Order: sequence, then C-alpha cells, then structure tokens
Amino acid sequence: MADSPKDVESALSGNNRFAANTEKKETRNGGSALERLFYLINKGIKINPEEYKIAIVKFVIIGFLILLFPANIFAISTILSPNKSAYSIQYIPIKGGAAEDSKKVEVQIEQIESKTFWDGKCWVGTPNWLLCEGTTSWTYPISTYFSENLSYNIKSRATDISGNTEIPSAGVTFYIDKQSPTSYISFPESGKTYADVPKIYGQAADWGSGVAFVRVRLKDLTDGTCWDGKNWTANEVWVKAEGVSSFSVPVNIWKINHQYNVTSQAVDFAQLEQSLYSGWNFSVICALNLSAKTSKQTYNYGDPVSVEIAVENTSQSTQILELPSSKIYDFTVDSIYRYSDSKVFEPVKTSFNFKPGITLYSEKIVQIIPKGQHLLTASIEGTAITSKYVFDVIADTISPTVTLQPVADGQYRYFSIPVAANITDNSAIKSVTLFSGINFWEMVKTADTLWTGAIPADYNTSDTLSYHIEAVDISGNKSTTETKTFFTKDVPAPKPEDITVAVQQEFTYLIGIKNFAEISGVYYRVYYDKGTGVVDYSNSLGIINESTKTLTTPKLSPATEYKFVIVPVTELAENNTDALQSSAIPKISITTPSNEEELWEGGGGGGRIRIRVPLPPAVEISTDVVFSGGNDGGIIRLDPITDPIPIPDYPTNPDPTLPKKPTDYYYIEIIPPRQPIVLNYVDGNQDGFLDGTFIKETTLVILRYDEFEEKWGGGFETTVNTELNKCFAYAPAEGKYALFSVFQIYPVPVFNLTGEATEKSEAKICWQPSPSVNSQQYNVYYDNASYLEKIYSAKYRIYWDRGTGTVDYSRPLAELQNPSVEFVSQKLEKGLYKFAVRVIDIEGTEEKNTNYVTVNIDVLGSASAGIRVPKEGKRLCGNAVTIIADATPDTTAVKFQYKSSQNQWTDISIIDKKPPYAVYWNVSSIPAGKYLIRAVAYDLLNLAEKNPAETTVYVDDVNWDISEDGNPDVNPNEQHRKQEKITETSETEIMTADGTGAIVPEGVVEKESVLEIKTLAQENLPLPSASSIQPIDVFRDYNFTDGKSEFEKDLTILLPYPDENNDGIVDGTNIKSETLEIYYLDEKKNEWKKADNRSGLGDGTNPGEGAGRDNSKNDGTDNPNNSKKNVSLSSTLTKTISARVNHFTKFGIFAKAPKTNLDTVSVYPNPFKPSKGHTQITFDGLTANIKIKIYTIAGRLVDELETNTDGSYNWTPDVASGVYIYYIEDKNGTPSKKGKLAIIR
Repeated sequence: MADSPKDVESALSGNNRFAANTEKKETRNGGSALERLFYLINKGIKINPEEYKIAIVKFVIIGFLILLFPANIFAISTILSPNKSAYSIQYIPIKGGAAEDSKKVEVQIEQIESKTFWDGKCWVGTPNWLLCEGTTSWTYPISTYFSENLSYNIKSRATDISGNTEIPSAGVTFYIDKQSPTSYISFPESGKTYADVPKIYGQAADWGSGVAFVRVRLKDLTDGTCWDGKNWTANEVWVKAEGVSSFSVPVNIWKINHQYNVTSQAVDFAQLEQSLYSGWNFSVICALNLSAKTSKQTYNYGDPVSVEIAVENTSQSTQILELPSSKIYDFTVDSIYRYSDSKVFEPVKTSFNFKPGITLYSEKIVQIIPKGQHLLTASIEGTAITSKYVFDVIADTISPTVTLQPVADGQYRYFSIPVAANITDNSAIKSVTLFSGINFWEMVKTADTLWTGAIPADYNTSDTLSYHIEAVDISGNKSTTETKTFFTKDVPAPKPEDITVAVQQEFTYLIGIKNFAEISGVYYRVYYDKGTGVVDYSNSLGIINESTKTLTTPKLSPATEYKFVIVPVTELAENNTDALQSSAIPKISITTPSNEEELWEGGGGGGRIRIRVPLPPAVEISTDVVFSGGNDGGIIRLDPITDPIPIPDYPTNPDPTLPKKPTDYYYIEIIPPRQPIVLNYVDGNQDGFLDGTFIKETTLVILRYDEFEEKWGGGFETTVNTELNKCFAYAPAEGKYALFSVFQIYPVPVFNLTGEATEKSEAKICWQPSPSVNSQQYNVYYDNASYLEKIYSAKYRIYWDRGTGTVDYSRPLAELQNPSVEFVSQKLEKGLYKFAVRVIDIEGTEEKNTNYVTVNIDVLGSASAGIRVPKEGKRLCGNAVTIIADATPDTTAVKFQYKSSQNQWTDISIIDKKPPYAVYWNVSSIPAGKYLIRAVAYDLLNLAEKNPAETTVYVDDVNWDISEDGNPDVNPNEQHRKQEKITETSETEIMTADGTGAIVPEGVVEKESVLEIKTLAQENLPLPSASSIQPIDVFRDYNFTDGKSEFEKDLTILLPYPDENNDGIVDGTNIKSETLEIYYLDEKKNEWKKADNRSGLGDGTNPGEGAGRDNSKNDGTDNPNNSKKNVSLSSTLTKTISARVNHFTKFGIFAKAPKTNLDTVSVYPNPFKPSKGHTQITFDGLTANIKIKIYTIAGRLVDELETNTDGSYNWTPDVASGVYIYYIEDKNGTPSKKGKLAIIR
C-alpha cells in the first residue's frame, strides 16, 4: 500500500517547508586558486562509496568558488548525516567527511526555536564548537536525543595542518516529526448520487514536517474493480493525487448505476503515513439524454421509415452502460411496430461506452406503416430515459416512372425472351406485370430500380411479339408503358460444311456436327428415308446434342442410297415440324458399298483397313499398341513398325497408384488419304477417364506423325464421342495417326483491363485478349505450338458488383465470344460500379483472377486542382518545362494532361501521388501550336475531378516566354536551366518542379528582361572557409541575361532541400533541416557568406520585411527573421527555404556545424529581460557535445544542460533575478568556458 522509497525520497526532496541549503562554501588560505583546485582534485576526499555522488557535486561547486574567490582558500568539510529535512526518529547519527590535509573537524548543534546550542552536556545560550572523532571520515557521538516537534541546525568546520580554518556554511536543518498527517475527501460527499464526478477532491494537512504527497483509492463496490488513473482494473490500486494541501484525482470513466467507495492517505516528509480510514460511499447514475425522430416529418404511404436515434452524454466523462444483452435501445411506432420484435439480440452481457458528446444510430423500418399520424417512442435499455416524436404518413398520389429497356429484333423463336425496365417511385412498388397479348407474368426486382421478367418460350411461336409493362405502387397508383413490338427468327439449321459422316463397321455410319449451335437449349433431331426416297419425319433416329455431337445410324442395306435430314429442335418446337421444315435444312445422301468384304478390305468406296497387332519394343513409352477397331479374325495382317517413332513426353503423374505416364495406352492406325479416321479408346466404366489413367476422354486429340519433320502434329479437328468411346477426324494425308491426350494450360486472364463511363451513363469495359485464345486456339499440347488443335471461339465472362462494392462471381452479367475485346452495359444509375472479366475455356474451366475496374457514373470527386505554373497564355519551349498544380487538401494524387484542340487528352507523366504536385513536360517532341493543359485531382476515394480547370499555353521555339531544359528525372547529372521573361510592370513568380524559384517584384527591371536559373555542381565551386558550416550540395546560379545583378528592391529566392520521408533530416545525411541557411558566393573574395538583411540580403529563412540579426546586439526578441522554420511561398511547395536579396550571384544551402573549440562562445541577450520580450538565452559558438551548468553567485547549482548541438543552444531560464555563473564543458576534452550572465525580471 505504501509508495516505494524512491517515491517518498522524490517527494521529500522538493516539498519540505524546512528544507535548507546543505552545500558549503569552503575555502582556505595559501597558494593560487588554480593550484589549490588542482591539488584538491589530485588528492581527493576519502568518503564512503555511497557518499561519492554527493561529495563530487560539492567538490565541483567548491572548485568554482575557488575560481571566483582566488584571494582566500580554506579547508573543506562536509556533513553526510543528517541529510534529510525531517525525521520521525529522535536518535540521528552526526557524521561527515573532510579533505586529507584536515587536522581536525568540529560541529555546532543549534536548537532553532529556543536559540540554544549543545555544549556536549546540555543546551546553553552560547554557540559552541564540538570536536569530532576522526578527520577525513568523522563522527560526533551526541549524548542526547532530539526532541519532537522542534527543528535543529548542524554546521561543520575543518582546520588543516597549516592552521587554516574553514568558514562554515549555513549547515543542515531538519525537523523531528512524530505526528502523522491527515487528509479527507471533500468531493464527492458521502451517500450522495451524481451524474458525473470528473475529479475526486480533498484536503490534507500536517502540523509537523508537512505533507509530502497524498494517495487515493477509488473502488467500484458493484464489481470490485479499482481506478488506476486510466482504467478500471481488478487489482487494488492507490493513485497518487495531484497537489498536496488541496489535492485531486481526475476520473474520466464511470459505470452507470454503480456504487463506489473513495478514501485517501497522506504521507509527510518524515515518511509518516496517515492511518487508513474507511472513506465514504457514493453512486454514479446515468447522464445520458435520448433524442429519437424520423429522418423526415412526412412520408408517402409505402415509403420505408428511417429512425434516427441520438444518445447524448452530457457529462465530461465516458459513461459505461452495462446491459444483459446486445440491445442498446428499443423503439415502437404506436402498437404497429416494435424494434425488438424485428431483431435478434445476443443474450450476452454487453457494455456500451458513451464518450462525452452525441452518439448517432439509425434504423430502417421495413414494415409498411399505414396512413395517418404516428407516435415514435424510444428508450435506452436499463434506464428510464425515453423520447417521443410524432410523424405523418400520407397517401401517395404520384404514379411510378417506368423506363422500358427495349427488346431487340432478331430474337430466336421457341426461346424465352428476357424483358427489363427501370422503375422508380416516391414510395414503394407493389407489383410489376409484363403483358404480351392476353397473357401476363409477374416481374421481379433484381437491383435498386431494375425489374426483370421474361416472355416464356411456349408463348414465343410467332414471327412478331408485342408487349408492355404495368407498374403499381403500394398506394394503387398505376403506370403503363406503350406497347413495343419485335420480330423473331427461326433457330439456325447446321451448315453443310459443319456436318461430318464417318464409316463404321457392319454398314453403319457416324453422323456428327463440328461447330455446335451457340444457343443454349438447342439440339438436333436426325430423320431419314429408310432407303425409300421420302424422309419420315414421324420417327427420328435420335438426337445430336452439345455433349454427344454424333449419332450412329442403324445397319444399312448394301448398295442403297439413303437420305438424312438434321433438324434444329427445342422442347417447344419438337412437334412443330411445319415451322422447322420451312427452314433451309441441309440434306445428306449416303450410298452404301456393295458388300461387307469391300468395306473391310478397303481400296475405295468408303472402305478402310483395321487390324490389331502388338507394338514392337523399339517404340518408346507404350508396350501395347491397339489399332482401333479391328477384326480379331485377322483378315489382314500388317508388319509391325520397326523404326521408333518419337513420342512427346508427358508430365509426371503425381499419383503413384496410377501408371507412371498417362500414355500407357495410346492408339495408332494406318489410314489411306482423304478418309475419315475413327480411333477407339477404352472407358469401360464410363467415368469420363481412360481406364487405368487420369486422362479425361474430353481431352483426347488425333495427331499425325510427320516423317519429314519427325514430329507429331495436327491441323485438323478431332471429335470425341463419349458414348461410343471413339474419336473422329478426317485424314489430310496418308500416314501414321495416333490418339494423344491434351496437356491443357489453365486459362490466362485478359490484360490491360480498363473501364469508363459513356455519355449515355453506360459502363464501357475494354481489355486486351488473353494469350490463351490467341488465333482462336486454346488447348496447348505439351507446351508446343505445333500441337494446337482445338480451334474454337473462346469466351469471356463479365461480372459486376451491381453497385454494392463487392463483385459477384456467382452470376455473370454477360458472356462474350472471342475475339470480343469490349463490353458496354445498359444505362446505369448514378454511382460507382466494379466490373471484372474472366476467361473460360472450351471445357468450362474458368480462371479465377480478381482484378476489376471501377466505373464512375456521374459521381463527382471532392478534390480539385488547378495549374499554377505556367500562367495562362505562356509560350513554352524545351525538354523539361515545369508544370505545377495547386490542389485542395483532400487531394491524394494529380494527373497532368495536355491536348490540342482536336485531340484526346494525353498524359504528360504517370499519376503524381505525392505533393508538391509538379512534373517536367518535354514539349520539344510535339508540334508548335496551341495546347490545353490541366491537372486532374483524385480524392480519398480515388475519384477523379469531373471537370478540371484548363489552362491555355503555346509551344513556340522562336518567340518563347519560358525556355527550360535538362530533366533531372531523366539524367540527374545534367544541368537544369530555366529562362523566363520578366516585365517591369508586374510581379513575377518563377518556379521549377523541384522547388527552386524566385519572386521578382514590379519595377525591379527597367524593361523586359530574361531571368535565368541554373543548377550548379558542388565540385565546381569553392569550399566554405569556415568550419562551422557545411554544404548539402544544393547550389543555384541566378542572373539576368542583360547582365544586371544589383537591384534597388529586394527579390526573394527559394532553394529546395531533399527530405522525402518527412523526418526533418536532410536525406542521405544526419543534418537537421532546422539548421539550414542560405549563403551567397562573394565572387571577388571567392568565399561563401551568409545572406544577411543588413546588407540587403535575406537571412536564409522567412521571406519578409524587418531588420536582420546581429548576434553582438541581438536582444533575444522574437524577430520573425530569426525563425528557423522551413518556409515557402506556397503550401504546395514544401521542403524549401527562402531569402530576400538585392543582388544576384551564386547561392547555396549550408547547414550550421558545431565549432571545434569554445574560443568564440557568445551568450545573448545579456542581461536577460522578459519585460523586453526576451524568452530565451542563446549560447552560440558551441562544440558538438557539451554540458552547461548554471550556478548562483553563492555556488548553488540551479540548472544543468547536456546535449548535442549544431553550434548553439537556447536556454529558457526559470530562475529568479540575479547574477549567475555559467560553466560550459566539452565532453570530448576541449578546454571549458565560463562567464557571468544577469537576469532582470
């Protein structure tokens, strides 16, 4: 419970009303002061180690006194005990130390109140000096005790071997205190209830040594926690109070409806603690006010009602409301609606913190509130606080606004037709109905104002369709659109060139379609004439759909011609053969061979050769080659292939349970030219994978071995029939064919996705095609371009966020075929929309990139910017013309652009995301003429300024106003040079993108002239002669081309310095920016001099009026020209310093450097007079590492300063009027410096 000894000692050191100066002025006669000082330093004082620190401090003080008073030098002694201002014990040892040459030490003991002195036996009225035991370490064994409630003073003096006796100091004064202090709490009062207790107040007193400090314990009796000065904690804590006799403890967090106990305990300078008392109890109640209302006074019937709740904490403290659930408040609307009935609250004890001020909440009532006047009643849970508000719901007499999105002509018949409309209303929409003829269907709301529906497919059977939409709001107001009509068309029949026919065994044929219809839901029925010449449409052979792609005919009769018809079908058109027969449906004629032997023995007539033989071991990868089809009876046998055929390597199979390579099964066949190829594969369990492998059957492709190229290649389409486990292709030439599996590369996303709003408030999305769909090819076999086989139009899926801020990848907005590279949405409402594009391959695999673009539909950015440099109408030339923009504070980036009158805006550079916003513009590469330039600002939401201000300039290499070359961003070593014309009739501001600049007042030049500013390299300039400054490699040459260099009026120059990370340190150095100053080159003496207003130049800081600084006469007032702030002429051009000059030459930035010795130290103002506005005393001419000590004339240390400097230090004195001694010591061993200064208050 008690504070630590350190806390008590800290309090005792500064608050004792009996404290006295225990340090001694001690001198002795004989020898020079300096000799005696060195003697004492060398000899030292023998003291105990724990007393070393006190002895050293006294020794330093004595040394200073010896220097100040060289006439007399005395012996030295010191008192080490008693060493406190008060004691609660009455027996106190008296001891101390003295110099080695001390012969004896004596003490004098005085009882202050009675003015009596101890003579070794009793207290007498005459002062006595009592001999101590020992010298360098001495004691005095007093035979009595010190009486309580009295104060005493003890002095010591030493006599050295030469007989010199020390002049005693004021000695040590202490008080004997046996009585404990008292304290009590004055606020809050016992048993009272408060809405807020911002501070605990109390009083403390001690009739002895005085109160050192007071501590307070504040305990929450409701939950057992204690206040620790910042928060409520489970541990018992005593908080040290502010103040002593009148003390306080601030408390800024209270728990509502809790009971508290507060008590205090005082500690005096004798370390006596007040006895604990129980304190008193008080309570803190709710200080919250409640205000609830609707967002508007009057609502239309059906319009959702929004409730706004404001909880105001009227106290100065945070109030904690503890509730049994997560419900803070509740409200009702008459008996119609209750907030708590429509929400689910966690049944967990929850605390809500209300800081001082207002906390806002809002809720929307989804339930329709009936017409009439209603009472809103709200309350805060756990309190009796309520709020009431009356609002009205009136009838809605305004009909909805319906904007129909027209259906385009050319919709396919027998499919459902989607219809959409944007519908708005000042209340709520009850229903939207789509009408077509006598039929109607309900539409649904799919976005903020978007309603969608469809004309079902079974109603889409005629050449034209008419429709209209009817919207009804909650009040019964109805709006009906005009009737729209669109034309429909038949589902396209397959093209003849897309139909394939392949010969099968036993007089069967395989009919297939290569390029399937792109309309989802379409399939084809196959009809034939059965050899009669008349197609029978009453019975179909079967269907060809997108998954099968083929159909096998029944066994046909030999030497017979058959007619086949492929008809497009939907579920609705299945029985409507009249409509389908009116389409241009191609017909197929097949003539069968004369007998089965001709089919198998080949040689024409559609015959072909098949046989199964083993593959010789010389062929790599496979140990078994199956010639597809085959007749195990072995009608024809071929010789085995004797030469190995190189087969491409396959990727390693990660599953050890499967074959080592996916090509343990592959198929090869010898086929005559220009014949269909049919290769079988094995998938007995019909799981979609080749048996014994992880090869997907849909990835199979037929390749031909090129004997000349000695590699496998393609160039033709492969069709896979997953029902028959066969692959089909047409042979382009005689040769060897094999069935390979596809090594498929995952789809690659599109590149350079961009988005912008059109003039019609549509979103236009553009991209560069995915490399995966280059040349309409997608699947890649073995990473070799020669194996690209599946040719088709790739697809792009468009996704968007529907204005919610999160892209919804579950429902694509649109699906586009390659080579599409852009998408334009429907008209959108005002807002920000995110769009994304993904690539999907032929097998439905979709890549999962999450890139998106944001399209701004009429949302204005809050930031704005304007061109500051160059001014309107300026004529420019050069490869590095400065463009500078002023921007509002909420700007996060600026993009600079230019255009001629007929062209689009062109970016000058990439977006500049860091102020100051400035770039160099290369106009040497664009044609001469008139141009517009602008600065487009982006705000915190990255929204661009809608209509940036434009500035007109001209590119003119002959009659220019500004000529600027040498872009440091391109070549940092190249000199940058800016020339700008100046007139005598107006003030001119000249700036470069790096912050270099000048302000030339009106009348400086007598006629039009050209100001030239050039960068200079440090190696071409002289070094500073003074060691107290160092350059930072920023140099500029200012001149007028007419040679004029001296002026009657002051000009302002600005020079930049690098500090990219804003840490106040010049980049690449350890130089503080506050030490920077501008110097000019005195070209006659070839030396650098500080710019100074007294000579007509600035002081290198503020551009402004006023006299310059003269250290020898400076009175220490706050002259604005003495400020060390980094000042520029514009808020957009930071990291610069400026100076006022009246002539031009070479200028540079130098940092003030510390001195190498203390020979030139100056201290000013001296005397220091606050009445004259003095606020600081400056120590100038310092070395880098110094220690400054300030003493009274009596030798008492009043301040000690230890710091690293740049050559000067500003001290704010907090001492009384008087003469003081300063002592400056360099920590690196440089000889010290001392002097006097006066303070007059």
